[in-house]
Amino acid sequence: MNRKFKILLLVVLFAKSWFVPEATAQTKGEEKVEEEKSISQLIQELKSDKKLIRVRAAEELGNRKDKRAVPYLIESLKDKELTVKWQVCAALGKIKDKTAVPALIERLEDKKENWSVKRKAAESLSKIGAPEAFHSLVNVLKSECEREINIKDLDPPPKHGFVSPDEYIERIFSSFLKNFIEGSDQGALYISTLEEYMSDKTLPIVFRYRLGIILGQLHQKSAVPILIVSLEESKRGELRALSAALLGKLGAKEAIPHLKRALKDDFLSLGHRVSKDVGEEIIKGDKIADGKKIFSARKIEQEGDYYRVRSYTVRNNAAASLHDLGLKVIKEGSGYEIIE
Repeated sequence: MNRKFKILLLVVLFAKSWFVPEATAQTKGEEKVEEEKSISQLIQELKSDKKLIRVRAAEELGNRKDKRAVPYLIESLKDKELTVKWQVCAALGKIKDKTAVPALIERLEDKKENWSVKRKAAESLSKIGAPEAFHSLVNVLKSECEREINIKDLDPPPKHGFVSPDEYIERIFSSFLKNFIEGSDQGALYISTLEEYMSDKTLPIVFRYRLGIILGQLHQKSAVPILIVSLEESKRGELRALSAALLGKLGAKEAIPHLKRALKDDFLSLGHRVSKDVGEEIIKGDKIADGKKIFSARKIEQEGDYYRVRSYTVRNNAAASLHDLGLKVIKEGSGYEIIE
């Protein structure tokens, strides 16, 4: 009886090993057919009369990264709904098909287009990295540096402390341009072009400051002169703060007198409100540091609330840069003192 059972078990195992591969292959085939159907269905859903369905279809097509969807996504860039266009731009950035570049550039350069769609188009172009997108990214940054923006015009409104809308948007497009250059094999050519623009005094000064910051972030010492001018003359605290931080990283000893003056800069960018416990921990950390290291956390009390201050406060960044350049800087009250 026991022997018969063993024989039966062997027969079952043999049969399983014989038929499973065929069943697995069939299953894989069915899954592929199901995936084909899903892609086709998602493409059809891009034409749905319901906005939410179109948004979700674009998002899923981006997640699938299937290039067959690209022509249909490009067509959906003409959608009247802002959220649909935003999600389509995001999807094209995930797929990274260069055939989408002209359509994304068109969205980016359309002066009537909502800024959030332009933002996502710029981000996707920086991910795709097609050379023809370079001048469009430069031009959109230039145009943003030329205009004043009202907070009510932003959709969605930014969450950025007390930085002005202009600074917020310019910073975003600057970061996309920097990312584009970093990811390109033609980085040296693009850097040279930015240096030419940066030196052109006929261009808007804020635009030239922004280019200097980008070049500084790309470790180009050619940015030092304009960063010094920005630190001394810019009316925008954020630009002065970024300039102060980069001058130390670039090893610009010629900037030391300017950084010393910046230790008295009164720009303060408040960050997010934090709880009392967190605020007290920040204060405690200030006391523990006792001037032995540079840090950006500061105590601010306003009607009993505690705040976390962003690291681009001008005087903090100037102190950190002076420290990087070999000077001994300690915290003294709400400011800094240089030990000669």
